[in-house]
Amino acid sequence: MFIAEVGSDPTSRSGDFFLIEKPLILLTWVTFLILAFILHKFVWNPVLSLLENREKKIRNALESAEKAKKFLTEAEEKKRKTLEEAERKRAEIIETAKKDALTVAGQIQQDAEKTAEKLVSDAKNEIKATLEKTKSELKIETGKLAIEIAEKILREKMTYNANKEIVERIIKGM
Repeated sequence: MFIAEVGSDPTSRSGDFFLIEKPLILLTWVTFLILAFILHKFVWNPVLSLLENREKKIRNALESAEKAKKFLTEAEEKKRKTLEEAERKRAEIIETAKKDALTVAGQIQQDAEKTAEKLVSDAKNEIKATLEKTKSELKIETGKLAIEIAEKILREKMTYNANKEIVERIIKGM
């Protein structure tokens, strides 16, 4: 496609290396435009599509990572709140158990005191009853003894001094 100049020697072209030829420039531009059109039509759109798909995948991955990070943060916060609630309930249960234990201990102590008072009262009543019974029996025995002494005195019909001696001897014998 080189058009030789009229009157020039084809062997002398070595000095015109930088010579600009218009048809060659035009042909280069036409070739470039055809190649650009073919690339645009068949290569550019698929490459752009691949890049857009890749960009979407990266964006989705970043969004998923952000969601996962947010979910993890929320889960950590929920875990922290759950642990705080569990600690609060544990402290509440322990406090309630302590109060209940003190109440039960107080109740047991009151019951023990009541039982002790009842036992002491029952023992006092039993002692009193036994004392009354003993006094009653003693009165009866004393009465019998007095009757026996009186009988003995009357049987012996003794003098005053003899009676006094007998009474003293009987009292010593008791």
